[in-house]
Amino acid sequence: MITSETIPEVYGLIILGNSGVGKSFLANIILGKQYFKHDFSARSVTHRTESILCMLDNKNYRIYNIPGLIEGDKERITLNKLEISRAFDEQKQHSLVVIYVFGHQNGRIRNEDIVTFRAIHAYTLNPDSLIIIVNGLPPDRPNNYNKDTQATLIDLLGMKPSHIGFIDRLTSSDINQNLRMYLTDTILNVHPRIHIKTNDIHLMTDDVLQLQANLDMIQIQMYNEQIEHEDVITGMDREIEAAQRLSSKKSFVGYDYDV
Repeated sequence: MITSETIPEVYGLIILGNSGVGKSFLANIILGKQYFKHDFSARSVTHRTESILCMLDNKNYRIYNIPGLIEGDKERITLNKLEISRAFDEQKQHSLVVIYVFGHQNGRIRNEDIVTFRAIHAYTLNPDSLIIIVNGLPPDRPNNYNKDTQATLIDLLGMKPSHIGFIDRLTSSDINQNLRMYLTDTILNVHPRIHIKTNDIHLMTDDVLQLQANLDMIQIQMYNEQIEHEDVITGMDREIEAAQRLSSKKSFVGYDYDV
């Protein structure tokens, strides 16, 4: 006899992000095989919500590959909102993990990715079950890039996700086992949660333009504050160096030599 105790829990794994950030590619890495279609294309490749059941370390997950929200026309945005809602509705009785994938523009977090994240926040995204990935980065980026971008994302998102990861740009579409291990371990180390819909996903083309303008102002303000803080730190360093030189001179003048 099959009871609820013998039926294994199936967690949802919903991968979100705008078109072209590499959602399908990362989903295939997690699966360990080429299942979801992904191409280098000027237009979005995924138009319908797709899912497949898989096992990660003896835990069952249903992985959802979902269209990006922001497109060039209102009709496509409306259809994409329905596709995103369909995935959450299918998993509303189950705990799930959400992966949100960011692209970048010369290392800078793109406004449209923040806009989409805020729109999808119509579902109460729980930080305990949220993974943020910045994808397709140059391997030779500055040493402080990950740390600085992590702080920027926490400020822009208004929350601290369970994990923020940075993935190098890969030159091959083959399954990268090291990356697969990293993604799998990350998924298994966050806590799946039930996500409740509190509002409709509200996003139209005019909203996108306004929100992007607002985010431009926020990022400029954050950059100016960072420069100001760096100037203060530089000034303090100079004062310390001057004090050390003065102390060194005083020590030299007061030193007694034996003849």
